[in-house]
Amino acid sequence: MQYQAANGHVNAKATKLGAQMAQQQHPVDEAQSFPITLSDLTALTIRLARVLAEEVDCLAHMKIKDIEALQEEKTRLSRTIGLMKGELERNPSVMESFTEEEKDSFRQVSSVFDTVLEENRRRLLVAKEVNMQVVQAISDVVREEAQRAGYNRRGSNGMNRALAPSVSLNKTI
Repeated sequence: MQYQAANGHVNAKATKLGAQMAQQQHPVDEAQSFPITLSDLTALTIRLARVLAEEVDCLAHMKIKDIEALQEEKTRLSRTIGLMKGELERNPSVMESFTEEEKDSFRQVSSVFDTVLEENRRRLLVAKEVNMQVVQAISDVVREEAQRAGYNRRGSNGMNRALAPSVSLNKTI
């Protein structure tokens, strides 16, 4: 990606912007306003695309625990971008100050972002389906084993209780 050279600058700028906007406890209403530049929106979009790409990598390598660490930043960036877009919708005159170069850059970033977002969505759906199939398979085995259990004439079920596994299912992803 052509934006990798500016990675440190983009990450620092996106982190600073996101932190400033995250301090606002409630969504921006009509009376509130804050300055918006297209370069800031571009920087935040690049950072969000990188976070989503990291999430895709975690899903591809089945590092599900690592995804949890990305959620706070992903949520903060998404919220900040949403606030900025809302502000632009309320004040479209701000867009008049954007240069064609900034607009072209944002279009390129948006295109990459859309590609990463679609891959992220696809991987999440696959992970969810795999998770559901694993849970169903475990549930079927437990149900099957429970149905086999019965007692003989001596009042024993013939199973060594020390060998019987304890199973707990968590159906959330």
